[in-house]
Amino acid sequence: MTPTHAVRLIARREIREGLRNRALMTSFGVTTLLILLVVFLPTFFGDDSTTVGVVEGVEVDRGALTAAADGFGIDLDLEDVADVAAAEQAIEDGDLDAVLSGPAELLVEDQPSPELRALIAEVVGRDAVLADLEALGLDPQEAAVALDAGDGVTVRSLDPTDGFAEFMVALAGTVLMLMGVTFFASQVLTGVVEEKSSRVVEVVLGAVRPTQLLTGKLLGIGALAILQVGGLLAIALVAMNVSGAIELPATAGPTIGAVAVWFVLGFAFYAVVYAAAGSLVSRVEDAQSTAGPIGFLLFAAYALSFVVVVPNPESLASRIVSLIPGVAPLTMPARVAFGAVTPAEQAAAITISVVATVLAVRFAARIYQRSLLRTGQVTWREAVRQPG
Repeated sequence: MTPTHAVRLIARREIREGLRNRALMTSFGVTTLLILLVVFLPTFFGDDSTTVGVVEGVEVDRGALTAAADGFGIDLDLEDVADVAAAEQAIEDGDLDAVLSGPAELLVEDQPSPELRALIAEVVGRDAVLADLEALGLDPQEAAVALDAGDGVTVRSLDPTDGFAEFMVALAGTVLMLMGVTFFASQVLTGVVEEKSSRVVEVVLGAVRPTQLLTGKLLGIGALAILQVGGLLAIALVAMNVSGAIELPATAGPTIGAVAVWFVLGFAFYAVVYAAAGSLVSRVEDAQSTAGPIGFLLFAAYALSFVVVVPNPESLASRIVSLIPGVAPLTMPARVAFGAVTPAEQAAAITISVVATVLAVRFAARIYQRSLLRTGQVTWREAVRQPG
C-alpha cells in the first residue's frame, strides 16, 4: 500500500464515521436552527414598516412615493417634521428611520437600505435633479443622460461610523470560528484517545505508519469541518438575503473570506496539537487535563478579540495579537470586519501562521509517534525526551 493510498483510506474512514456521528449532525442542526431564529425572528415580532419623515417645506408627491413603495417591498409610513433639528432628534430617538430633509436629500442614522435609497431615487431624486439640470440650460435629453451617472439622492448620515453592523459581523465570525475550531479539533483529540484506549490503533499501525494515520485523520476531520462551517455560512447568507432583515456592511464579503481562510489555518494548528495531546493518554477522562493548556490558548485568543481588537482594531496591541500563531485565527477576522487590516498585514499574519503550523505538525508528529503505543499517561516532557 502506497503512503498516499493509506492516507486516503484513513481520511475516507474519518469522513464516513463523522457523517454517522450523532453529535456532529446534532450540532449542525442546532446551529442552523439558531441562525434561522436570529435572522427571521425580527421579521415576525418586529415592526417591519419604514417610517420616513418629511421636513416642512420639502415638496414631494406623497401619493407617488407611497404607491411606489410596494414595488420595492417597503411598508412605508410618512410623517411631517417641523425642521431639520427635529428630524435629527427623531432619528436619534429611533422614532424615524429616515427623513427627507431637502429636495432629494435623505437624512439617516447610519446608511439607508438599498431598497429605500432606490425608492427615493425613483420618485424624488430623479425628478428633482432633472429639474435642476434643465434650469441650468440642458435640454431634457441631455439632462437625462447626465442623470444616468448617479441616482440623484444625497445621503447625510448622523453617525456614519457607528460600527454596529461591523461589530455584529465581527462577533458572528469570531463565535463561529471558536465553535468550529473547538468542536472539530476536540474531535481529533477524542478520536485519538478512543483508538488508543480500545487498542484499535495497534491493529491500524500494523498496516500504516503513525504519520500516515495522523495525516489521514486530520484531512478527514478537516474536510468535515470545512463542509459544516461552509454550509453554515451559506445558510446564514441565504437566510439574510431572503429575510432582508439584516443589512450587511461593505466589509461582510472580506470578512467571510477571512473567516474561511483563518478557519483552515486555525483548525490545522489546533488539530495537530490536540492529536499529540490525545496520544499522551489512554483514557478519555484524562484527555482534558493534558489538553488544558491548548484550550486555554484558544479561549485566550477569543477573549483578546473582544478585549483588545473590538475596542480599537487599529491599535498596536491589535496588530500584535493578530500576528501571534494560535491567536490570529480569532483576532484577524474581527479586524477585517472593521476594515482595519492592510493586505501586507494579512500576508504577514498568514505566512507566520503557516510557518508555525508546519513546525507544530513536525512537533506533533514526533510526540504522536513516540506516545501512541505507550500505555498509561505520558507527560509532554517525557514524550519530548523519549528517544525517537
